[in-house]
Amino acid sequence: MSIPVARPRRPAQPRAAVTSRQLQILSLAASGYTASQIATRLGIQPSTVHERLHRVYRKLGARNCTHAVAIALTIGLLDADAIELPAPRRDAA
Repeated sequence: MSIPVARPRRPAQPRAAVTSRQLQILSLAASGYTASQIATRLGIQPSTVHERLHRVYRKLGARNCTHAVAIALTIGLLDADAIELPAPRRDAA
C-alpha cells in the first residue's frame, strides 16, 4: 500500500505580496507567541493578528500556521535565526 503524496497548493497571490508586517506576525507566531501576546507586543487587536495570519496562509497556499512557517522558511521569506527558541531546560537529575 502506498501513501498518497499531497500535491503542493498554489498560492492565491504571489509570495512576494506577503507584507513585512505579516512576516513579523508570522515570525512571532513561529516563536511560540499566542495571538494575544503578539497583539499586545505590536499594539494591535488579537483579531487583527488572526486576520493577517490567514492572509499569509492564503498567499503562501498554506493549510495552517505551521505549514506557513515551513513554506516561508523554505522559500527564504523567514530567516530561522529570527525565530526565538526557548532556553535549554536544566532538569535536576
